[in-house]
Amino acid sequence: MTAAYDVGWVQILAALLTPMVAIAGTVLAYLNYLHAKRKRKDDLFDRRYAFYMRVRDIWLSSGIGAGPDEDPDLDIEDLIPIAEEAGFLFGDDIAQHIISLDRQGHSGSPFFPNSDFTQPFEKYLKL
Repeated sequence: MTAAYDVGWVQILAALLTPMVAIAGTVLAYLNYLHAKRKRKDDLFDRRYAFYMRVRDIWLSSGIGAGPDEDPDLDIEDLIPIAEEAGFLFGDDIAQHIISLDRQGHSGSPFFPNSDFTQPFEKYLKL
């Protein structure tokens, strides 16, 4: 009669195996989720930074110091496609900021944009 109630260690381990595998699977799934979330954030930062650098180069090539082949001021026709892309990557505030550059040009150092240009981008380009 004692043999019927005698549970071996193998049976106890076999009973605990399923919950342990489920817990391990849950932990791995959560870690994978955290990794994918971080990677998405990093990829978005990379795309935003590349866009910012492209717009910065356009801004620095306008205004005072623009070469003879370059337009000294930015026109709305040039800014609308850039603003549309900015709306997707950043939001309406950056799109409006880019549209506000109409008929303006860079007036500072030929290597660095002024803070009025860079300030709206700062909240998006932080890690």
